[in-house]
Amino acid sequence: MLKHFKSVREFYRMKRDQMLSAVTKHLTGLAEWCVPDGGLFLWLKLNGIEDTYEMAMNRCIKNSLVIIPGHPFTSFGPGRPCPYIRLSYSMVTPSQMDQVNKFNPIRVMDS
Repeated sequence: MLKHFKSVREFYRMKRDQMLSAVTKHLTGLAEWCVPDGGLFLWLKLNGIEDTYEMAMNRCIKNSLVIIPGHPFTSFGPGRPCPYIRLSYSMVTPSQMDQVNKFNPIRVMDS
């Protein structure tokens, strides 16, 4: 059992590091994040965007991109602005991570 736990931990650490590489490559200066110690998600605070809900639910979809706004996962409460998005790295390939992270939130907001 311990061997299995170690392999799962290493697998998700590898996935996390792949996501961090893509985020660093494409979103440095556009977003802020902390390296998670565990879990399956990377939280991003989008610089210059007060609320990600409209961007995620309308503008990103128009650009064939699906992201999850942070609202449902925070204590900000309904109707209050939330500058965060949550990215899952558990089941995506490095190529998919790279594609998703190429989006520029400022460009998407202008579309």
